[in-house]
Amino acid sequence: MALGAVSLGANSVVSFNGGSGSNLIVRGTSFSDTATTIYRDAGNEFTARYRTGLVFDNGVSNTVNGIFSLGSNNRAALQAIGTGTIVNFNGYWAADSATGHFGIFDGGKIIVGAGAVIDNALGWSGSSYAQATEFSLTTGNGGVLEFASGFIASQVVGTTDRTDVNMGGNFRINGNFITNHSQNISNYQMYISFAQTDATWTTKTNNQISYAPVYVNGNNAVIETISNLNLNAPVYFTSNSDAANQTRDWQLNGIIQPTQGTLTPLISKITKTGAGKLDITAPVVTSYTSAIDVVAGTLAMNNPSIIGPGNIDTTVRSGATLQGGNAAGSVGFIAGSVALESGGIIAPGNSTGILTIQGNGYGETGEFSMATDSILAVEINGTTVGSQYDQLNVLGTVTLGGDLQITAGALTTGTFYIINNDLLDPVNGLLFNGATALNHLDTFTQAGYTWQISYKADFPNDIFDTLSGNDVALKLVTDEIPEPASIGVLGLGMAALLLRRRK
Repeated sequence: MALGAVSLGANSVVSFNGGSGSNLIVRGTSFSDTATTIYRDAGNEFTARYRTGLVFDNGVSNTVNGIFSLGSNNRAALQAIGTGTIVNFNGYWAADSATGHFGIFDGGKIIVGAGAVIDNALGWSGSSYAQATEFSLTTGNGGVLEFASGFIASQVVGTTDRTDVNMGGNFRINGNFITNHSQNISNYQMYISFAQTDATWTTKTNNQISYAPVYVNGNNAVIETISNLNLNAPVYFTSNSDAANQTRDWQLNGIIQPTQGTLTPLISKITKTGAGKLDITAPVVTSYTSAIDVVAGTLAMNNPSIIGPGNIDTTVRSGATLQGGNAAGSVGFIAGSVALESGGIIAPGNSTGILTIQGNGYGETGEFSMATDSILAVEINGTTVGSQYDQLNVLGTVTLGGDLQITAGALTTGTFYIINNDLLDPVNGLLFNGATALNHLDTFTQAGYTWQISYKADFPNDIFDTLSGNDVALKLVTDEIPEPASIGVLGLGMAALLLRRRK
């Protein structure tokens, strides 16, 4: 039976109950009311275009060599619920000149197969007009959004759009991840937010983040790059934007590197904001002109961490922490220089470990500098470097000027080389114990012990003070200072002894 155009009024519902194996195919027509929702039973397939809202509740939708369009006016929507699956094999998915919204809830799944064309609907926040529009991908807990042929965001000329990808489940990309592919939007940005605890952003092949910044909000999430993740634009790790999730952590356990141009290498930058932690557990390869900005929270460097052909300037802002590895005895590396601003913190290990500021291997050394009121935090639990106490290993100039903060376990004796200054240059400046400058061979009390400090130690030869030394070491001078109650008991004992002697 041939029908003309089908018009539905406000809040109308059309239910298709053709049973398993039935198909609804729309050719040459469309559902004209933009507020319409179409519910689809399990086992059916649906191919449609233009201004239609679709909900697949435990059903399957296949787009094969066809066109699937979500229409204009910000009204189009597509949802997969329960075991519902929406598949694009070799078809074309597009949101016509405006926002398209895809929702994945309660275990639903959207799969974009090899050979599929991704346009506005899944590809970017698109508009053929000059005004900004927003495009959102949303998943509920347990949902998976998988792009087998990559993800492309914004090729639209003349817009200032930003893409928001709001993930309650996992985000998987097997192919290129490209933002602002045509490079026509200079201020285009992309925001990826994870709401599900321990969600994973997986990139399975050599992927790119191209031409526009990407902001990633994490909730104990993991970026898993099975192959390389190539950066042509900055990636900002911002934890979560809401106060309740500001302390969430990120883990980065794959290889990340920038794609370099044929003449001038492109700039790559990592910015850590938010109170959570970004844990880097595999190499991050940067370009010749690179920077790391630890604005807030903790950036943890595991073995190996940040490397690159050029020197990397790492800045640690007030209240932020640059940390070594996550396990006792672990070693982290930064190929460049590290500068602590006032209030910035560096901790060679999480527990204890070694953090190496090593330069780039091309004649440039790694320099370490501390502004006034910055903090070097070291943990000392024994006499073995790395596994029992922290060490900062610097292959360049060392300029001190901040506070030394010690956390100590049960100790009886020992010398602890907290800064290994590998080159022949002397240490510049002094560390502080609160407001008191610590000069060479001064003694001071902290963490329940009395220490002596040397700026002329020799770590390789285990010498605390020598004219040729240029390392920074602490020596335990006295055992743990008695607690006030213990001091009181000691005083009573001494008084009793004096009285006995007078008799």
